[in-house]
Amino acid sequence: MRTRIATVTMMAALSSMSAAAQAQSSVNIYGLLDVAVGTSRASSGTTIPGGGTVLASTSSGPRMDSGIGPGGTRFGLKGTEDLGDGLSASFVLESGFALDTGSLQQGGLMWGRQAFVALGSKAGWSVSAGRQYTPMNLAIASSDPSYGFYWGNPTTNTGFAIYESIGAAPGSGGFGAMGRQDNSILVTGTVGGLTGRLMVGAGNENARTTGRMINPAIEYTRGPLKVNASYAMMRQNVEAINATATPEWLKQFVVGGSYNFGSFTLSSGYYGFNGPKNQANLSPVATFGSPSASPFAYTWEKTRSYWIGGRIPVAGGTAILTATNSRYTYASGDDGKTTALMAAYEYPLSKRTLLYGSIGQVSNNARARSPLVATVSAVLANGFGSDVRALSFGMRHTF
Repeated sequence: MRTRIATVTMMAALSSMSAAAQAQSSVNIYGLLDVAVGTSRASSGTTIPGGGTVLASTSSGPRMDSGIGPGGTRFGLKGTEDLGDGLSASFVLESGFALDTGSLQQGGLMWGRQAFVALGSKAGWSVSAGRQYTPMNLAIASSDPSYGFYWGNPTTNTGFAIYESIGAAPGSGGFGAMGRQDNSILVTGTVGGLTGRLMVGAGNENARTTGRMINPAIEYTRGPLKVNASYAMMRQNVEAINATATPEWLKQFVVGGSYNFGSFTLSSGYYGFNGPKNQANLSPVATFGSPSASPFAYTWEKTRSYWIGGRIPVAGGTAILTATNSRYTYASGDDGKTTALMAAYEYPLSKRTLLYGSIGQVSNNARARSPLVATVSAVLANGFGSDVRALSFGMRHTF
């Protein structure tokens, strides 16, 4: 009798566990592996805008990178759960790493690419919280034919997600800033072809309100047409200013879009960033000329960039071409000017494996020192007036 009771009890428990398992969220493992070999070159430059000491002669050499092609190497977990009544819960944990060395990217953060939980509805809205892509990031990438990939792409070669977070330490609340935002809440709503996004971030979470941000964006899609616009305000992060300074609001915007003509897709955009007005408030890491200054320390007051490019099907693959012009406005004197050119070709071997070639160049005038940036990797200029080039051939595999 006891045996029968125990058997019935065990069967009921197993049945209950099976029902619970069916109600749990499904979890998927995914990833992307990218590696490329190539070469880079940076010509000599000067120590100050327009002159000064001439720095070391041209530097060049072979290289292997993980972060040239589409997406950047990553490993992730994502899951969803149907809550009923059209509601669902979801999460994403995503780590970026270098395939050539095995080291973590995004400052060594374990889940540096994304880490958030979300609640969504079939009615077209969602709310998510954690470390996640900003609406500004999505707006720029959607207006860039390369989506922010390859040497010389418009998204990263405008200086986006670099200058507003100078000196920020990984995990501090300001690291990567407008590319990915720590301590953030994102609300998204879609009606027809119109999608609105609003993100707010707590930044460094201190009484000085450093690093706090607000970023609305709007996207309109109708047939082959896509239009994006976004505006963002972010207070200087704690590492970029002196201990007693009041953080300024740094402002940026983007307007852009694309149109698919069938035989090719044309994209264009305009981006602006307004830097700090009070240079006296800057910490050594953000002050140009300081021994401990970041290579991206401020020398100018604002930047303006525009680009045009396209995607063209060629011989079973896709050719991607872009040209980006950037202008750096100083408090006095001539502007710094930069031209970034990008050409890439993607050839799919299968649904999961892609071969690519990427070549890019940044030309700086005597008052500019922009680096050449790919998806993750970068080559710094050797001072003001230094031109930078890079060529890579690689493979991307997804799983």
